[in-house]
Amino acid sequence: MPEVKIENADCRTLMASLPDRHVHAIVTDPPYGISVAGADWDRTLPDRDIWDQCLRVLKPGGFAALCGHSTTFHRLACLLEAVGFEVRDFLFWVGTANAATTSIRLRNTYEPVILVRRPTEGLSAAAAQQVHGTGLRPRSEEVAIRNGFRPLVERLDHRVTAQVYGNQRVKAEIGITNSGRQAANMALDEAYAAEIERTVGAGSTRTLFVGKATPAERAQAGGHPTVKPLSLMRHIIGLMTPPGGLVLDPFCGSGSTAVACVQMGRDFIGCDRDPGYAEAARRRVADEIENPTFTPSDLTTVTHLHARQQTLDL
Repeated sequence: MPEVKIENADCRTLMASLPDRHVHAIVTDPPYGISVAGADWDRTLPDRDIWDQCLRVLKPGGFAALCGHSTTFHRLACLLEAVGFEVRDFLFWVGTANAATTSIRLRNTYEPVILVRRPTEGLSAAAAQQVHGTGLRPRSEEVAIRNGFRPLVERLDHRVTAQVYGNQRVKAEIGITNSGRQAANMALDEAYAAEIERTVGAGSTRTLFVGKATPAERAQAGGHPTVKPLSLMRHIIGLMTPPGGLVLDPFCGSGSTAVACVQMGRDFIGCDRDPGYAEAARRRVADEIENPTFTPSDLTTVTHLHARQQTLDL
């Protein structure tokens, strides 16, 4: 069972207690600096000293994924670069818009996730992964697609996906009718993907699908205004950490990252200054441990694929 620690504390205090080179990855949804929903905690971007501490506690070669807002994520990326992180990429989560176009901005249809890395300190990426357990693990870089546009991203692990991709006989055996490659730095919600399929044509959205936070997830989040879907957090955690790795979330809010870590078998440490959100996060983790809602190894598709490997000449 993963170890989970959630504190009602300022992240500066929490990180000051952690040793250097301690965590495999940082996955967080920090304040955007836009006063979302009028929240006082979102009036400014986090200070530079917070990112200095994040860099210190991250293992060499370790990645940090930071959710952002379309109007301020560039400032956060520059700040991260200034303290010593390497900006490696941006993951764009594209979906149906909540707000209309106005006289001062276009209708927003994406949420950016900044991907930065602590330098490897002279090691190659492969060596850093071997020594420190850090670096990206694109477990679903190649995916199979069922029902026109719905991929089996979370039902295929890296051991079987590469063998399924492009193998018509194997796909026929397991009921997959089309194949496609996941766009590693883009994710679509299913409503948006369906609209693209309708207007452009079947098979045109061969990428990762991540829906918005479900009503159940929002209900458990204690009213947090920017709750992220567990499916998105699982994808990021699986991409950036080894099994059993340690994830830090210095702005854990209602605990989506923590719950996703439990689901993915990763240890977690995080905090939030709001006692209500910290308690909601602890409650969500306890509920997931007591009544699991997602266990990758239990998915029938993975079990079926491994069973087929025993009899098919791949």
